[in-house]
Amino acid sequence: LDLFASRAARDEAIERVETHAPQEWKARAWTALLKTVRERDEFTTDDIDCPAPPEPRAWGAIMRAAAKKGFIRNTGRVRQSSNPRCHARPKAVWESVR
Repeated sequence: LDLFASRAARDEAIERVETHAPQEWKARAWTALLKTVRERDEFTTDDIDCPAPPEPRAWGAIMRAAAKKGFIRNTGRVRQSSNPRCHARPKAVWESVR
């Protein structure tokens, strides 16, 4: 197993998904994310009031971009998803940076 190759594959997949996500959804996601940042100290993508993207991994691109811009930071913790479609999988907990 190769951690470097795994991370590179992850980054490539997120970039590919972000490139193909509909512009309308990305705009709605950004608006909803920024509202969540203003209203909550910590959250997961389950807490963002936005319709699900056509490809669930599109949230990864949005969250990474928001972190790079300094709006949020990853806490290093996870919480089980409350979304039935996610089958209670662990989701990153993000901290709002104000």
